[in-house]
Amino acid sequence: MNQEDGERLVRAVSRRIQLQGWFVSLIGAAVVAVAVGFLIQIFYDPSERWPLIRENLPFALGFIVVGGLLTHPIVWRELSSALGWLSEGREPDEREHRLTLGLASRLTLLDMAAWGLGAVFMGVVNLHNSVGFAAVIASAVWLGGETTSAILYLIYERALRPVTSIALIARQPERPGSPGLSDRLTFIWGSVAPGIRTRLLFSWSLGTGVPILATLAVGIVGLTKSDVNAEYVAGACVFLLSPLSTFVTGTVLQVNGGSLL
Repeated sequence: MNQEDGERLVRAVSRRIQLQGWFVSLIGAAVVAVAVGFLIQIFYDPSERWPLIRENLPFALGFIVVGGLLTHPIVWRELSSALGWLSEGREPDEREHRLTLGLASRLTLLDMAAWGLGAVFMGVVNLHNSVGFAAVIASAVWLGGETTSAILYLIYERALRPVTSIALIARQPERPGSPGLSDRLTFIWGSVAPGIRTRLLFSWSLGTGVPILATLAVGIVGLTKSDVNAEYVAGACVFLLSPLSTFVTGTVLQVNGGSLL
């Protein structure tokens, strides 16, 4: 691929990653907001739901905007560092090859870090209401962020397919026969793409682990808080264990099987 075609491909991939990243993140934030609005009824009278939503909405929107502005240059730096060889119309060296193959993983870790900070921030903001309510809000944001980040990883992998193909044609990734601790840590941080075992664990975490952890969090708070409406707790558990998790799991396994990637 010549330099002009390489630059065009990098621009297209970068634009797609940025736009789809923002789109999916905003949808994830909206879903978390709906879940939080439903969970508010566990702790407070339903009439207090909208005042609490209005109280939290400016903080949530502010964090999304500020977080997006702060992560934007980091994403561009990662893209430029990993795909510079393609813009220059040459084959990648060993370092650029590793960075290219691990780009989706690193971008996903950045998303997870942003969502984790958001969970802590929203929990602190709601401490004046009650510790239990703050814990549920933080858990909802964190678990929603994990699911959103997992979906974003699949989107990043799909967007990077043309780049990954060119990188693999140039050279094959080196994998140690018996990886030690440092090799495993390097693998986790995105030097090479995940294997089948990691993808299966990832699928379980997205489709089953997140709803189970969310149900445990709501159930524990419901059991330890005396004035909680048991019907709302039961309804929340049913909501969190909805058939959506089965649909998402099937989609991820389909992607991992190669029909979408």
